[in-house]
Amino acid sequence: MVVLYYPNTRWQKEWGGETMFYDSKSNELIYASEYKSNRILLFDGTIPHCVRPPTYKSDQFRFTIATFFIPK
Repeated sequence: MVVLYYPNTRWQKEWGGETMFYDSKSNELIYASEYKSNRILLFDGTIPHCVRPPTYKSDQFRFTIATFFIPK
């Protein structure tokens, strides 16, 4: 399991930075989670995913805190 936390206190939608999730068989985009301040995402880490980088309009860095839980 993966937990992502978006700590930026200010972020605008047009700055991008979404977390993208893909179908493991077709590699089709199935969901894009918009970067929103203080958002937490919890998902199965085996789901193919990536981050869309911030656009040139962003005046700050996009930070994410990731925690991974691996069962014994």
